[in-house]
Amino acid sequence: MFVSVSGNIGVGKTTLAKLISKELNFKLHEEKVDNSILDKFYKDIENNVKPSDYAFYLQKYFLFTRAAAHMDMQFADENSIQDRSIYEDRYVFANHLNAEGFISDEHYDEYLDNFAIGYGGLKEPDLLIHLKASPKVLRERIAKRGRESEKQLLSINNSYLEELDELYFRMISNYSGNTLIINSENYDLDKDVDKKRILTLVENNLTGFKNYFK
Repeated sequence: MFVSVSGNIGVGKTTLAKLISKELNFKLHEEKVDNSILDKFYKDIENNVKPSDYAFYLQKYFLFTRAAAHMDMQFADENSIQDRSIYEDRYVFANHLNAEGFISDEHYDEYLDNFAIGYGGLKEPDLLIHLKASPKVLRERIAKRGRESEKQLLSINNSYLEELDELYFRMISNYSGNTLIINSENYDLDKDVDKKRILTLVENNLTGFKNYFK
């Protein structure tokens, strides 16, 4: 079986993916990041460089690495879980960067063509788990983990998390596959009782999972 976890920045995707990997014996596929491009992308965003070649290069990088991982997982002989989906790259991040002018219309059209080619042989995950939380809670969590590159997201005058939240809502509303939407504000994955609650939710939403090993 193949599961993807989606959700806004700081919502707890990696924490949940690691929990499922450990407790349900799914192989974890974490997001790969080319930091050389990422650092230059953040500098362009900080300096409001429009359009930014690095915004385009980064989204192409994520698209191709995510498509390759997706393909590997759907044909794997083991259960797999991915902590961010290819759908987010297309319908959230690349969409937003184009709308804000960081990716030009010409590069965005090229990106969409690449997505159509890369996505052509992919099937939907057996389950897409979408985590949601309010931007206020996301900022609290982002502040707690203290990543230097995310400090700019903490200002209430920065509407980036709200803008992504709206795009995630549209993405999930239009997604046709098997979906489990979880309000992550209702769970504390440092607590055993909440770990059990959320694992039970996942098991119950994976069609045939309980009979998978019989």
